[in-house]
Amino acid sequence: MILELFRSLVSMITAHAYTSAFVSGLIYEEVLAVTAAVSGRGDIPLWVLFVFGFFGIVIADIFWFYFIRIKPLFIFANKVSKWRKKALSKSAIGKFPPPTNLMSYMVTKTFWGLRTWGIFYCSVHGMTFKRFLLNTSITTIIWLAIFIPLARVIGKGIYFVFDLTKSIGIILTLVLIVLIGCGLLGRFAIKKLIKKN
Repeated sequence: MILELFRSLVSMITAHAYTSAFVSGLIYEEVLAVTAAVSGRGDIPLWVLFVFGFFGIVIADIFWFYFIRIKPLFIFANKVSKWRKKALSKSAIGKFPPPTNLMSYMVTKTFWGLRTWGIFYCSVHGMTFKRFLLNTSITTIIWLAIFIPLARVIGKGIYFVFDLTKSIGIILTLVLIVLIGCGLLGRFAIKKLIKKN
């Protein structure tokens, strides 16, 4: 039954490639990466994932950039900003350098859980829309260039193992291992970045 559901999901994604890439990017970058992995057999061309995923991600970023400027939310965000350093002083997010330049914004774009915080920070602290759009466009292109091909390779590997074993259980185990590995790698990278800053 799980195998049938997985096949149905893959069929739906590949049958609506443009929409799948756009909506995945609109939801979150990691969802787009999963879509790229699921299409590991090449059912969705890479250019579709790049182009439609790019527009989905950027449109979502613009939405969050202006969403936080709604007056009640903006007032709340300013209050949060005042106690943020104290409340998050022991957390990884609290120790990150503010995303005020392209490099630090790239950090928030790369690691799960920091994207929305980075957008809110830029918006609340008065970054112009032009500069924000430039930053988010450049970092999105870099993110796509790195993680979409990587996700496609991982997807190909998963399909290869599945063709050999015909076991969805092994596939789910591999996916779990990859997710845990990415999580551990992310935490290691965050600690290194914090120490440098």
